[in-house]
Amino acid sequence: MTMNEPGSPSALSRLALGAVVGALCAVLVLLDDTTGRGVDEGAVASVNGSPLALDEYQRAVRLFASEKRSAVSRDDRSLILERMIEEELLLQYGLQAGLVRDDPGVRAEVLRSVITRLTAESQARDGVEASGGASTQDPLAEYLGQLRAGASIRWAAPGVTR
Repeated sequence: MTMNEPGSPSALSRLALGAVVGALCAVLVLLDDTTGRGVDEGAVASVNGSPLALDEYQRAVRLFASEKRSAVSRDDRSLILERMIEEELLLQYGLQAGLVRDDPGVRAEVLRSVITRLTAESQARDGVEASGGASTQDPLAEYLGQLRAGASIRWAAPGVTR
């Protein structure tokens, strides 16, 4: 038996050394990964680079627990996370497919949600700034002004005026 034949002491030693080096590399990668396998802090998972917020996951677990008689199991938690991942995948598909832009119902719902959020943020901000009184500007008009200031808008249709 030569030193390079399969089963020779030298070949087995190199195979064992390779396995040990591979295992050490894996341990170093795992120890070096302080962000939870490449997931942003504050996220429970990431789907195509989009983080799933830890607080949303915890809220879903609490909601699930409130409707369950027994304690939430590890399988339940896995199921909740899988559902959140599936929801994110569907959302990403909808955005990629242009549903927000092309589907009037989806577009209207998104716009309604944006307006509701802007109004809520404005009311919360006004609550913090109570000493100055209520804001005199419409939150939507204020936000649209900010968006317009940073946007590139070109009018293409002849005869259309601003």
